[in-house]
Amino acid sequence: MEGFKIGELSTNSFVHKELSRKYLIYIPKSYEGKKEVPLLLNFHPFGTSAEYQLGISDFRQLSEDKEFILVYPEGAELASGEPHWNPLKKDPTNKSNSDDINFINDLIDLISNNLNINSQKVYAVGYSNGADMAYGLATYLSSKISAIAAVSGSMYELMSTGDQPSHSTSVLNMTGTSDSIRPYEGIDGSLLAVDEALSYWKEINAIKSSPIIISETSNSEDVIISSYTTDNQILTVANYKIINGGHNWFNLNISGKDTNNIIWDFFENTRTSLKYPISNNSKSYSGAFNEYTFVNQGNNKYGIKLDSSSTIDSLTGLSTVKFSDTSIDINKDVIGTFNQVTGLNTDSGEMFRLYNAAFARFPDADGLKYWIDQFSSGKNTRRVVAQSFLGSAEFTEKYGSNVSDETYVNNLYKNVLGRDADAEGLNYWVGNLSSGIETRYEALLGFAESAENKALFTELTGFN
Repeated sequence: MEGFKIGELSTNSFVHKELSRKYLIYIPKSYEGKKEVPLLLNFHPFGTSAEYQLGISDFRQLSEDKEFILVYPEGAELASGEPHWNPLKKDPTNKSNSDDINFINDLIDLISNNLNINSQKVYAVGYSNGADMAYGLATYLSSKISAIAAVSGSMYELMSTGDQPSHSTSVLNMTGTSDSIRPYEGIDGSLLAVDEALSYWKEINAIKSSPIIISETSNSEDVIISSYTTDNQILTVANYKIINGGHNWFNLNISGKDTNNIIWDFFENTRTSLKYPISNNSKSYSGAFNEYTFVNQGNNKYGIKLDSSSTIDSLTGLSTVKFSDTSIDINKDVIGTFNQVTGLNTDSGEMFRLYNAAFARFPDADGLKYWIDQFSSGKNTRRVVAQSFLGSAEFTEKYGSNVSDETYVNNLYKNVLGRDADAEGLNYWVGNLSSGIETRYEALLGFAESAENKALFTELTGFN
């Protein structure tokens, strides 16, 4: 952590492609390095500096409150001495030939090598030319950028005509309808209109639903907010249309939240669950869906294996997996499920295990989300959830109807732990059920939360 000071703003630099590249970094006082924390990159407009951007959008208090690393990079100077961001990979008409996309890639690596950064929570925000840069990162560095916020900036037409991003990325846009520098309607042959940019990212993020649109008033300005969510209700694209707003870093105040808090809330609410590889490839398996399980291998890699096998097939590069009875979307049905699980001994981890135990299959994303919400909110206790599962047709199909206690316990061993019952365990559970010490739903909870099943959970999710 040489050159980094906890609780202080530090000015650092390193040489990138023969240019000395400067950045400011702030590490919150609470940072100890024991757990992964998010990283926020904040980009200044053309002709200004990292210090200027800090002055108009100071996220340091939020960095303390939310515990994330805050970085203000600075653009390369043009011949005129004015700092500028080059958000494109190649464009002979652009002001700069500086390889800023690669600079930010290397800056993220440098910081991640020195601090404990959560690679799933790397965000970019920018104003004007800095917002253009945020769009460039979402386009060309989507494997590392989870979400962006663009304030009074534009997405260049060239960004939408080349190779599409390798991963989907959440996008928040804020633009005034009277902006003459980055017009809301775009500039033909150069800048996309805001609606065109939104449509592009809706497609990238596989959004098919209509937006939720609300009108707010902020400091006497009318703001129309459009929010787009995926099928599993994850916010991924949002637009703040400031009526008659100019070319500004907007000082919004909506429902008691300023611009910085609105942006950070967007980043948090996306749950960074859309770090999905984009692909149109599929693979077929001969068995039924419930004969297979999925594995989170870490570093955005996922696998699939037969329940009866230890061989794991990679899902990298696939968009769809077809089984004999159904097809699933890797992004929505596999990654969307894994990304709801936040730890071993958490509400989400417990609901994942209970769901998996009850139905002997990988939880579907929508169903898991529903039961996590029910349990976490206190609407349902774990016992109520377990009772609900026992009363379902799917549970009856899996465990049988009106079966003996011995058959029920044998099915628990098979469906939850994937093995035959041992004599001692079988006698214990059958005895408890027969004597009324425990009910069948309590036995289900016991198996779901057993040390053996938690070990299986760790193998699937990586949490321990």
